Amino acid sequence: MGLTARPRIPYLRLLFGLKVRLLWRTYTRNTSAAVGVITLLVFLGPFAVGVAIGCFLGFAHLDPAMGRHLLQAVLLGIYLIWLMSAVFGYALREEFDVSKLLLYPVTERQLLTGTILGTLLDFGFLLMAPTLLVVVVSFSHSFASFLLVVLVVVLFLFHTLALFQALSLAGAGMLRSRRARDLMVVLLPLLSIVIYVSFQTAAHRAMDVDWRSFLTRPAWQAAAYTPPGIAATAIAGAARGEIGIALAGLFVLAALSAGSLYLSGWLLHRVYTGETTGGAVRRAAPMARPRERVVGRAGVWASLPPVVAAVAEKELKYLLREPYFKAMMLQSLYFLVIMLFGATGFRVNPAQMLAYGPVLAWGVTGVMLLGESSVVFNILGTEGASASLLFLYPASRRELLLGKNLTLFTALSAINVAVALGLCALTGGMGTFPLIALWTMLTTAVFVSAGNLISIWAPVRLVMRGWRVQPQSASRGCTYFLTHGLVSLGAGLLALPVLAALMAPGRWISPLWFIATIPFALAYVCACYALSLQLGEQWLMQREPEIAAQLSDTEL
Repeated sequence: MGLTARPRIPYLRLLFGLKVRLLWRTYTRNTSAAVGVITLLVFLGPFAVGVAIGCFLGFAHLDPAMGRHLLQAVLLGIYLIWLMSAVFGYALREEFDVSKLLLYPVTERQLLTGTILGTLLDFGFLLMAPTLLVVVVSFSHSFASFLLVVLVVVLFLFHTLALFQALSLAGAGMLRSRRARDLMVVLLPLLSIVIYVSFQTAAHRAMDVDWRSFLTRPAWQAAAYTPPGIAATAIAGAARGEIGIALAGLFVLAALSAGSLYLSGWLLHRVYTGETTGGAVRRAAPMARPRERVVGRAGVWASLPPVVAAVAEKELKYLLREPYFKAMMLQSLYFLVIMLFGATGFRVNPAQMLAYGPVLAWGVTGVMLLGESSVVFNILGTEGASASLLFLYPASRRELLLGKNLTLFTALSAINVAVALGLCALTGGMGTFPLIALWTMLTTAVFVSAGNLISIWAPVRLVMRGWRVQPQSASRGCTYFLTHGLVSLGAGLLALPVLAALMAPGRWISPLWFIATIPFALAYVCACYALSLQLGEQWLMQREPEIAAQLSDTEL
């Protein structure tokens, strides 16, 4: 399929109709998707309307020069939201799998154009539509300016969404290389930390900034030559009746839109025809010799039952190989950076840190444990379609759960104890480190206990990003996020007895009570885990066919 054929209207109409039908089928057949998009609109809709009202008041009361700067800031925000969502893999759309349409006589450019037009039905565009409507109304002072402003907004959106497609496809191609995946796992958290620190720093200094002086700085002036700045200049020119400036901006945006579309089509062709943008496809690792495998297992897993040792060894390889787990492990770095920035950015004095630092360390570790629940509550998700093969083995289901739990608990405990050590050193509360370290380990065990049961009743197929471009579902993602948050809070309530047993002595009652509270906490955690193994073994044997079907479903 070449990239030279013109997009034809019938194909675009068919692709747009396909998007409508897929959306209708998704929302009528999948209750979680419908609930998710309604929840997003209910919670984010008022915010979007509020932003639109603020922009309307700004455009109405500011002088034309300041109104143009406000317009540039608004368009730049929209631009960055879409592009950053492509970089970090967030879902702003309900997207079908474009690879399934490459079998039909449709060019890449036609396919991408239809996909971009279908974005008009997604909630991401619906949230931005009020602000864009305010832009059209505020800068349309005549029929000619109305036409020009509408054309500029349409071309700006088309270029933004086409570039979003290009970044998504480029990321999918690059991440086919394991080396590139491992690199991105490190770079993306670092980029997130830089963005967080920059945002917090800007927020702290926002009240002290001379905004009129900021608008004359070279960085903001250079932003006028970016696509959002060009669009803002063209819209402002159309409002002033300067047709030449508006037409020049239209021409530049049209060229950028065409270039973005061709780039997306080229990347689509490379990614889906077997070519990668991230280097050669990795070769399969050589099989270990039986003798090597037996010796390795005897050295590490000698004291474990064979089934537990085999499953634990498999899970360890997953942890070391898959970027999903590495990204989850690196999130602990966020908490240290947030804590460090909180101590320095808010100018906390040493006396306040000594007084409130230990309590803050307890709270930060608790939030960190809740953040790790996405993996703990889905221990079967990594099996995917191979779950049916795993369930065919005549092995004890209790030992299967034990093997998975052993590796996950060991990895998470090591990370959590290291983070607790850093937090205690930062807050000057090294005396509380043994208790906080014990708290993280016992709470991890409670979460693992709850995760055994949750994973059996609500397994979610975990598809590693990068092997192919996956269809995005923002509404289902919202429903999963809300449900997962409620389940995490419920599991957190189970850990409250552990927190009380380790935190109360020394703060509210005599430290001598540790003699009774620590054994109570250990007995409580052991009882929770024993109960989870007993129920998990029974429920797993009853639900194995349903779990295998859910994990084999490739429709996300």
